[in-house]
Amino acid sequence: MNLFLLPGNSKASNEPWIKEVAKTLATVGKQYLLVYDHWKTGDMLMDIENEVDRLGAAAHAMEDVAIFAKSAGCLVALRAINESRVQPRVCVFVGFPGHFAKDIGIDVKE
Repeated sequence: MNLFLLPGNSKASNEPWIKEVAKTLATVGKQYLLVYDHWKTGDMLMDIENEVDRLGAAAHAMEDVAIFAKSAGCLVALRAINESRVQPRVCVFVGFPGHFAKDIGIDVKE
């Protein structure tokens, strides 16, 4: 299984947490941690479309994909799935960011 780990928006609170999750899920299969570009640049908010592109490129042509996503990572995963950029066999979403989505202009009802 190819397991994609998509943390929440904030590097400070999510990076240590997702690394612990990765340890816990180490036996599930090959892991791919999506380290968001804004974590590298120091920006406060992720560029959802950029991260959808990055996830799609990383998962392109992969079979047996699973996604574990938290908060803003759920938005990235759902957008990528909706746009057929990734077709996971299974997803686990932890904490849906309804208010965050609204704040950045994403209508989750669409």
